[in-house]
Amino acid sequence: MSQSALPVLQCPRPLPPPNGTVAISFDGVQSTAIFGCLSGFVLKGDSVQTCEAGQQWSGAPPTCKSKAREHLPVYTVLQF
Repeated sequence: MSQSALPVLQCPRPLPPPNGTVAISFDGVQSTAIFGCLSGFVLKGDSVQTCEAGQQWSGAPPTCKSKAREHLPVYTVLQF
């Protein structure tokens, strides 16, 4: 009994987000992109994306946001 060959899915190599990293793995059929951020930054978006038919990644490119900006206090301006 023969098995039908699965199509190999290939996508353009994604760029790492600014202040981030991307690692690509390939299991022989499908590519997976794993995104991360440098120290002091937090990833916004999908950290793992797979290569889909049509040579497209499964999500929008993630971004790395500064952790320092997330903890800035919010001030309310009061007018008298």
